[in-house]
Amino acid sequence: MRIRRTFALATAAAALGGGLALAPATSASAGGVSAQAMTCSTSKVSAYQASGWCSGGSNWRVGVKCTDGKHYYSETNSIRGTKYVGCGKGTVTHRWIDIF
Repeated sequence: MRIRRTFALATAAAALGGGLALAPATSASAGGVSAQAMTCSTSKVSAYQASGWCSGGSNWRVGVKCTDGKHYYSETNSIRGTKYVGCGKGTVTHRWIDIF
């Protein structure tokens, strides 16, 4: 009887441990606040300019690649809002948001 009980407890502990391993992980920032998902999107404003927005929570910026072969970036932001960036010369070929 003792062996069965020990085996049952060991099996339950293994199952519980396996369940915890499958649980989603959460992380905390240096301030102790748990991390939250951040939503971002970009759009082409014109042939020469793009915009991007994020819901906030991390540092982010909008980037574009232009036909002059260069990359241009908006200023870095850490709060919710919209940022704009334009090409120095040429037109926008790619747009993205950097999160760091």
